[in-house]
Amino acid sequence: DILYMTVMYYYKTFPYIVVDGINILVFLLTVLIMFKGLHKPEIFASLPEKESAKYTGSNLKESDRMMIKNKLDYLLSTEKIYRKPTISIKDLADATGALPKHVSQVINEDYKQNFFDLINSLRIEEAKTLLVTFSSEKKNVLDILYETGFNSKTSFNMAFKKYTGHTPTSYRRLFSKTGGIDQ
Repeated sequence: DILYMTVMYYYKTFPYIVVDGINILVFLLTVLIMFKGLHKPEIFASLPEKESAKYTGSNLKESDRMMIKNKLDYLLSTEKIYRKPTISIKDLADATGALPKHVSQVINEDYKQNFFDLINSLRIEEAKTLLVTFSSEKKNVLDILYETGFNSKTSFNMAFKKYTGHTPTSYRRLFSKTGGIDQ
């Protein structure tokens, strides 16, 4: 009687045990893949980029793309338009005379960054130069963050750490001790 009840219990619950086991296995494999991807992103380097597919329907001509790129190069390197704290993709579009979607496409394809990463990387590069060029008595970190276009110390510190691995203060201190940092 007990043997019959045990067999019937397992007979009725077996499909649920199998499904639960499969779900646990799929979950563990997903976690393993995510863990490997976070620690070794090169694993996914051979995956096709969706960026090229993103602009397959674009009506941006090559000549217009080059014109936008040249104007962006000028605005970013000479005019240093990235210093404007409230800069937007629309501001860049207005300055280049192009549509915002075309400016975004050029930034993505030619600079290999999105708008915010491009602006922040330029700001951080200038901040790195200013931090090591001027002593803390001449320009403190607040002066530099506002000069390069950041609105707050928190966003500046987060971006600086993301791009350099250091806080602005530790970067300045390290540079003065070593005589230079190649980053």
